[in-house]
Amino acid sequence: DDRAQRRGLGKFLMFLCESLAKRAGMSGVMLTVQKANQGAMRFYSGAKYAVSLLDPGKVDPWGAAEYDYHILDKLWDPACKLEVEKTAQAAWRENKRRVEAE
Repeated sequence: DDRAQRRGLGKFLMFLCESLAKRAGMSGVMLTVQKANQGAMRFYSGAKYAVSLLDPGKVDPWGAAEYDYHILDKLWDPACKLEVEKTAQAAWRENKRRVEAE
């Protein structure tokens, strides 16, 4: 409903989600958003979310057109950021190996 948009509810819900995640000892928040949903992409960007290193377009650039969504994240734990980076690099290498084997 258009009447509910741009009233701060989404921002409040994201703040609540992040607060609960921090309180639970989580290292960050990850979410998916449809590429075509540019309004949501702008909203999450404004909330300091970024396309994750684990986004399929980054770990599988050879098949990026197949994916209609992005994975976004906001990570506040440096150790988690390093783990995500290592996992993304391993996934990229595996996808590259798979493409080269075809």
